[in-house]
Amino acid sequence: METIKTTIIKYLEGQGRASKSKIEKEVGELTLSTGDCIARRMRELVAEGVLRKDQKEYEGNKYWE
Repeated sequence: METIKTTIIKYLEGQGRASKSKIEKEVGELTLSTGDCIARRMRELVAEGVLRKDQKEYEGNKYWE
């Protein structure tokens, strides 16, 4: 069975760039996990240096990619 972290990495390899909320929703559906759990695993991957998060702005609203 794949871990949530592995699923996130594979999702991003196939998807490319995605917003934090989109990753939480789609990976959460794949792994039957909550958005909070997915967000926690993404923070761990950022801390490990596996992922990078960038703050973007769209129509005056900031979001994480």
